[in-house]
Order: sequence, then structure tokens, then C-alpha cells
Amino acid sequence: MLSGPEALTVGEQAAILGRHLGREIKHVDVPPEAARQSMLAAGVPETYANGLLELHAATRAGQTALVTSTVRDLLGRSPDTFDSFVARHVAAWS
Repeated sequence: MLSGPEALTVGEQAAILGRHLGREIKHVDVPPEAARQSMLAAGVPETYANGLLELHAATRAGQTALVTSTVRDLLGRSPDTFDSFVARHVAAWS
């Protein structure tokens, strides 16, 4: 599994994006059934919507908050932080 050098919450990721974009970005934790209904109404296939909700549940439970040494082991260098990644690619969100 690949990871960056830190395990960030979605809220922390939103704050980093907001800082680089110069505006506040908040993560809103939408109730799972409301999110599911919204995805289905937007045409997202049910199987895909369910998979996204499972991933989100695992993230909320802290099951995806892993930091691995895989990038360092493979490339011989530390992985980039989310902050440095956003700084380099901020135009993608502008």
C-alpha cells in the first residue's frame, strides 16, 4: 500500500486545500443514506455508490489512516506531503 508521510483526516485535507486556494473549504460529513440517495439520483451506479460509502465508513472509522514505508522502500526517498502536492498542483483546483 502506498501512502504519504502522514495520515490526514478529510477535514485536514480540506483545510490544506483552502489555505492554498485562499478560501475556506470545509468537509461536511453527509449522512450515509443521504449521500447514497444523492449519488443514485445523479446516476451513479448502485454498486459504485455502495463501494464509495463503504470506503467512507472505513475512513471515518480510522481504518485507512495508515502510513507506510513503501514509497521510501521503492524510490529511496520520502513521499511528498499532501501540502507540497497541493502547492505544486493548486491550479487543478483553481
